[in-house]
Amino acid sequence: MVKQKLTGTIAVLTHTNEESLLVQQALWQQHVPARLILKEVGFSLRQLLKLKCFSHYLHTSIKKEVGFISEVDWQACKERVKCEIASSINLNLVLQVIEVYEKGSSPRRYWSEWQAYLQEVKAEDFFFPETSKVLVSTMHKAIGKEFDHVFLLLKEYKLTSEDRKRVVYVAITRARLSMRIHTDQFFFNQLRGPSLPLRMMLLSTRSPKPFSWNQA
Repeated sequence: MVKQKLTGTIAVLTHTNEESLLVQQALWQQHVPARLILKEVGFSLRQLLKLKCFSHYLHTSIKKEVGFISEVDWQACKERVKCEIASSINLNLVLQVIEVYEKGSSPRRYWSEWQAYLQEVKAEDFFFPETSKVLVSTMHKAIGKEFDHVFLLLKEYKLTSEDRKRVVYVAITRARLSMRIHTDQFFFNQLRGPSLPLRMMLLSTRSPKPFSWNQA
């Protein structure tokens, strides 16, 4: 990956959280910007400190029992939080959460609706592919996202159940242009055919057998 200098969005998908952490550390050692998304898996955004602060500012600004939040108060609270977390790594995430709510809400915003929104959303809903960073994730968390180039790492991963097969299928279908699979298993060796839509390089740690899918 480092030597190829690929352009576009790139993802490295693994089976376990531990493997993803190791990949992220390895990329950092090579001075490759990498974003790990599984730290926030299942993490309710209500627990994020700066969103708690934003909610607190909103609540204290409410002047009526019905919980109506004026546009002036909303923007004032938003600017206050932006100033407080200008240098925080969570700045973009916090602003994304607020802006998604703004786009989906009516002009008249209410405290109860904001709280209901925070109850439902999860942090992983706000991670998107970036051209400036390699996204490192488990295969499960890549559902719903696509990348120009995907590297799939399958260490001691056996297709012993339908669930495991589905997870691999999800991982493979995340790639738009190319996919490279690194595995110590042999279940990909039987794949052949120039009509397949992706260019794929299969590298096995035992008896490596390169395999390519050429893009039409």
